[in-house]
Amino acid sequence: MNKFQDPSTAAETKTTGLGRRALGIGALSLAGLAVLAGCSMAAPEAEPVATPAPSSAGSATPETTAPETSLSAEEQEELDQRLIRAAKDNDVELVRELISAGGDVNAKDDLEDSAFLYAGAEGFNEILEVTLENGADVKSLNRYGGTALIPASEHGHVETVKKLIEAGVPVDHVNDPGWTAMQEAVLLSDGGEDQQEVVRLLLEAGADPNITDPQGRTALENARRLGFEELAEVIESNEDDLAFRSVVEPAAAELAAVASLTANQRNNLMVAHEAVNSVNPMNYRPLDAKLHVMIADLSGSTMLAKAVAEARDSTSELLDRIPF
Repeated sequence: MNKFQDPSTAAETKTTGLGRRALGIGALSLAGLAVLAGCSMAAPEAEPVATPAPSSAGSATPETTAPETSLSAEEQEELDQRLIRAAKDNDVELVRELISAGGDVNAKDDLEDSAFLYAGAEGFNEILEVTLENGADVKSLNRYGGTALIPASEHGHVETVKKLIEAGVPVDHVNDPGWTAMQEAVLLSDGGEDQQEVVRLLLEAGADPNITDPQGRTALENARRLGFEELAEVIESNEDDLAFRSVVEPAAAELAAVASLTANQRNNLMVAHEAVNSVNPMNYRPLDAKLHVMIADLSGSTMLAKAVAEARDSTSELLDRIPF
């Protein structure tokens, strides 16, 4: 693909929700705690919509916008095009200057590139941060119908992927050729360390590895087909762990729901739950693990508590082995 490669259909695919959706424990009465038995094990989900929207686990689109100006339509167009050219040249200072003059970070050129979309695709992180600070639309799509996250994932721009996920770019958006960010990280790469880290980040943010490409193949199937064994291990281990956790964690929650909890235990559980609800996607995993281990400890079953803790540890160990 060319330099700004990022095929994406406007189809948005449902992701599986993590404890955040299921753990609506309210004031944490014993009856309310019973809801925990139905927690699913994936990461925070983005609500499925016709066009991609920021994940509930991520940050919303920044509210700041380009400053109002009294420019004519022609002057505004010229300013916006200068801003896009400056972004493509990775000229951070000029980008700041043109935004201060009223340049629109969401304006597009004839190639459907905006300053934000191009910076994301090419890994120009300083410019990306500036555009996010000045009203970048994280739902915007490039000429392939893809979000900024898709080409960033393809190119293995690890830090860029982190920033885009945290900004709320949907992780499971499907582009016009029928690929998600994870599929492009597999199909259009060499399966190396950067793509392994990108896939890890996407999985951690709740990306669904079971979304198929137009040929009906999952990301795992494509990784195996292309001989990317390390990449396949990242995806496969994540799936095995989720399957095991989908059994032991709800079982622990069921027991905790009928246990006699002290006021202090209830308060600690509520604090842990609120921490999971408010954290951004990049810091989600350790807090979510802490919450589920806490629930397992309250179940009264030493074996269940140990199983939940070991499952969480195995996931962390796997993810931490992937080189940065």
